[in-house]
Amino acid sequence: LLALALFVRFLLQCTMDGGPWKVAKAFWRNAHPAVDLAVGLARRGLTCTKVTFLLFVEVGVFPSVCGLWLDLCTLQLSDATIRDRQVLWQEAIFTCSFLYWLVGMLYILSISLFLTMLREVLRSGVMVLMRDPQDPLYNPFQDLVQVPLLRHAVR
Repeated sequence: LLALALFVRFLLQCTMDGGPWKVAKAFWRNAHPAVDLAVGLARRGLTCTKVTFLLFVEVGVFPSVCGLWLDLCTLQLSDATIRDRQVLWQEAIFTCSFLYWLVGMLYILSISLFLTMLREVLRSGVMVLMRDPQDPLYNPFQDLVQVPLLRHAVR
């Protein structure tokens, strides 16, 4: 009922003032406080959803894919085949998932330690494109909130 009343008010102002875009901008600027509250809640909800999704991908999916990739790349070292891994996956899916995630997290940790050692050895401007977690001005959660989702997907 409130939405219908707001829409009727918008139509009446459009006929009196002369331009729907001008009226729409003024209408939303002077909108009912409930509309402002709903927009604010929707924006916060979408931001929380975006941060949750990005954390799930960065902490859950990406390490699991890295662990799976490392397992596939090292099959010849253990004289195993892909069929052996499929049978193991079918018998203990949760154990395999956890092990792939764990191996992926350890791989990511080792890459992070390697980059930290490189930062200590190389000149300061060489790795300027790589984020420095030691930087006191760098806040990863603020980065998750403020950077658009498309830019995260490109990274």
